[in-house]
Amino acid sequence: MNVLDTRTAARLILVVRFILGPACVLFPRFTSRWLMFTPPALNPGTPYFLRLFGGRDTYLGVAAMIAKEPTRSQLLGAAAAVDALDACSALAAGLKGNLPRRAAFFAAAAGIVGSALGLAAAGRGPLARH
Repeated sequence: MNVLDTRTAARLILVVRFILGPACVLFPRFTSRWLMFTPPALNPGTPYFLRLFGGRDTYLGVAAMIAKEPTRSQLLGAAAAVDALDACSALAAGLKGNLPRRAAFFAAAAGIVGSALGLAAAGRGPLARH
């Protein structure tokens, strides 16, 4: 099984956070289509929630980038837990019909990948090189 060193995993998760976070904040209508969420015309709250998500994702990236060890590893581990909660929320929303099934699957997969990368960046989890 391939594993990631903490530095590579941290770079990957930070790149994702620095692309997705600002995109959600600055271009919520575009990201709602890209993420397959309900269009803002049908749900005017979509841009608001995408901006909340984007702000949080950007913060998690900035905090991890500027922190020194061991705080950095702790932040990456905590962010992995947030991503896991996102995955659970996406699955629940898909099952209840609050999100289209494709969007829920995509969001859950993204949360699982983000969580695994965050754990690897913190030196834990199945992808981490020990």
